[in-house]
Amino acid sequence: MAKKERPDAEISQDVDETSSVLDDMKVESLKNHMELQLLKHKAMELESERLTAKYGENHARVLKMRQRMGFNESLFPALRMQVDLTMRAKDESFDLDTWQVQGFVFDDNLNPLEGLQVALFLAKTENEKEEKQNWQAVTDVSGFYRINLGKEAIQQLNGRELLIQLVEARQIIYRSETLLTPFVGQIDLENITIERVGRKKGNEIKK
Repeated sequence: MAKKERPDAEISQDVDETSSVLDDMKVESLKNHMELQLLKHKAMELESERLTAKYGENHARVLKMRQRMGFNESLFPALRMQVDLTMRAKDESFDLDTWQVQGFVFDDNLNPLEGLQVALFLAKTENEKEEKQNWQAVTDVSGFYRINLGKEAIQQLNGRELLIQLVEARQIIYRSETLLTPFVGQIDLENITIERVGRKKGNEIKK
């Protein structure tokens, strides 16, 4: 007896449902892990205060604990970002006929930056004096941005590379060093960290 083949639509639906369940499990696991780390961090803060009162702030045990606390604090934004990305991926379907670049914009303290214009520019060639802006998005309260290019736009690029720039008050405050090559069905993740003061950091444009 020949085995009956399942329709592609039915298989795709099963895959989508399985992916959704796995995303839910991932989000729940990340949230539980973050809550546990926050509780441990709070306990370490209390212990650090006790040791400081007993031995002084320069005691080796106090310094070691503060170093550990600093490391923990650096993990929290990354955990929150992973939860946010997973929830967004679960709630929003991705069109396989598009290319997408997304990510978060932070300051140097890993605080999300809202309201910045994230623009894709054509990387200039030898015959061009400047990059040409084509697509843009604005960061939300989480510092998140997403830009989609359709199949037609990608075909018109004809292999041209793109770069990311951040614009604030009509001033370019950041220009990426990484060149992006759009491909249909691909998602690129580009997180950006900039300083909010007038110092130059990496490829940030000094204001």
